[in-house]
Amino acid sequence: MILKFQRKKLHDFFFKRLTLPKIKHIAKRLLNKLKVLHRERSWLGLKNFFRDDLEEMKGNLKEWCSIKVNDQYRIIFKWGQDNHAYEVDLTKHYQKANL
Repeated sequence: MILKFQRKKLHDFFFKRLTLPKIKHIAKRLLNKLKVLHRERSWLGLKNFFRDDLEEMKGNLKEWCSIKVNDQYRIIFKWGQDNHAYEVDLTKHYQKANL
């Protein structure tokens, strides 16, 4: 379950279906992946669903995970020991996305 988003716009996109014009081209795919992240209750469930699109980050981002939305965008988040997602955000590969 997603317990915290980093940005209100992404929170509102998910919970209130706010339109985000700058990412309109990935909106449906992003929403579907956020729904799965919100629904899953275990790390194993996430790994089974997302397979190669789920990555545990390395180096100075080792606390973070990412889910590939497309070649350019990633959902990043921290997965807690309580099996909840925190600090969920959308990034361009290697930089913060402009929503």
